[in-house]
Amino acid sequence: MIGMMASAPVWWFYIFWTPDFLNKRFALNLTQSSLPLMTIFFVSAFGGIAGGWLSSALLRRGWSANAARKTALLVCSCVCCRCLRRR
Repeated sequence: MIGMMASAPVWWFYIFWTPDFLNKRFALNLTQSSLPLMTIFFVSAFGGIAGGWLSSALLRRGWSANAARKTALLVCSCVCCRCLRRR
């Protein structure tokens, strides 16, 4: 419950901010920005599932919960930085 309370404001920020950002930055209206919005949410959903899978896989290999979760966060952060650096 605490995790949901901590993450919900972030998701609402993206839900409300992203369409306005796409409109101001790239002049996309709501009908034109549907593909970028779907891509953002699809990639974030995939990342959430992949991060959970990675930490579970590390736990099955005998890692501690702390190390497995922090390693999964580190890997996901590195992927995000790598993707942003390509732009």
